[in-house]
Amino acid sequence: MLEIVALEDRAEIEKVWRNLQRFSLVVFVSPNAVDAFFDKQSRVWPQDTVASAVGFSGAKAIRQYLNGQSVEILAPGPSDRMDSEALLALIDVARFKGRKVLLVRGQSGRELLPEQLTARGMELETLVAYRRLPPVFDAERAKLLVSLLSEQNDWIITSSESLRFLISFAERLGEDRAFVAKLQSQRLFVPHVRIAETARQLGFSRIELTGSGDQNLMIALSNKV
Repeated sequence: MLEIVALEDRAEIEKVWRNLQRFSLVVFVSPNAVDAFFDKQSRVWPQDTVASAVGFSGAKAIRQYLNGQSVEILAPGPSDRMDSEALLALIDVARFKGRKVLLVRGQSGRELLPEQLTARGMELETLVAYRRLPPVFDAERAKLLVSLLSEQNDWIITSSESLRFLISFAERLGEDRAFVAKLQSQRLFVPHVRIAETARQLGFSRIELTGSGDQNLMIALSNKV
């Protein structure tokens, strides 16, 4: 339910790369942010710059691109919560207060990280590296959604944004909102309490809250499906 679109103009990203040593800490909001920033190629990382990621998958992607370079990486572990709150708990305020910090993110998303990093006295710069867009709602996708809503299915929802897009697609299937009601009756598997809260606000009641990360999601599916 989300299309990750690279920026056509990478001039700003390349400018940041040339001066990356200015930053004491670089924060990636997602694996998509890592991919967009590295642009599918290995790079030389400044020795004194700490890298960080919101989730374990993001940290893994950083290590792959750095290809054995010795770099300090801050990120939640595979069994930890994988969200902005978990990463903020790992960032030593005393160490980075008054230092330049770079946040690599998409064009939209939560504002918790920039707000908290700034509130904690860090000199924050933000780099938009990609865009998050809804997929095109064409006749083929409409037909697929009607088919899926004709019976009970289990839906894995990994972001509040994608769930809102899904609701908007159901609304476009008919003015009587019958398809919205059918969607709201489906069972959702969500990896974070924030997504569960969004689902409840949007009228869903059959919500299974799993742990963060793919492994916990698979365990929940194995137990429930």
